[in-house]
Amino acid sequence: MTDQPDQKPIPVPAPNATESHRMLAERRVDDSADRVRFQQQYTVEGFKTLTLINGGAIIALLTYAGSKTATGVTHDFGPAFIGYAVGLALSVLAYLFAYYSQGELSNGDMQEAYRLLGLQNQAGAEEQAKLEKRGERWGKSAVVLSVLSLTGFVTGSWLAMQAL
Repeated sequence: MTDQPDQKPIPVPAPNATESHRMLAERRVDDSADRVRFQQQYTVEGFKTLTLINGGAIIALLTYAGSKTATGVTHDFGPAFIGYAVGLALSVLAYLFAYYSQGELSNGDMQEAYRLLGLQNQAGAEEQAKLEKRGERWGKSAVVLSVLSLTGFVTGSWLAMQAL
């Protein structure tokens, strides 16, 4: 990822665009740029957080199991490992979904900006609505997967405690 997102070209208003439409279009373009920045930050921080808690738990459990096995004490940590691994996989999926969500919403903002400037017809407005709807679905799915990832961590922790 780069520090600066690729900037989309700012559309030139059609002659019949009103000043209020120009202002609204400018706001949509700004919102789109903000979404791209948010998309990058959200994805990176999300990967860090859920990867840290699930991956760190796997490493901690391996360390503990290794030290106890060396002393002759064994525990069945297999189910706990599965809980953490599922949590880790779901965290990756969640933040990929969040990434796509923001991309769709950003594209929807640009479509709306074009429409406001009189550069697109009704088909552009319909496309904008589809993009926003898809973006919202991706976003909601990302939230569900994040919660399930955290559930994987909690389940893995509970299973580890049961194995002790």
